[in-house]
Amino acid sequence: MRWLRLLAAAAFLGQGIASADPIAYWAAAFFGIQAVFNTGCCAVGSCATSPIRKNIGTNDPTYQRIG
Repeated sequence: MRWLRLLAAAAFLGQGIASADPIAYWAAAFFGIQAVFNTGCCAVGSCATSPIRKNIGTNDPTYQRIG
């Protein structure tokens, strides 16, 4: 993802230079900062997965012998 953001930043920078569009410069800066600092769009830890919980004998599976 880091390389993809860097390529997007380079593409927006090229478009900004070619058309003198301030929105393209803003997009290039946005994707460039994400690529350099390896960050995403997630808010403060909202994309983090929850820790694994271990069941301590509460929901043990039951097995039946077939045959």
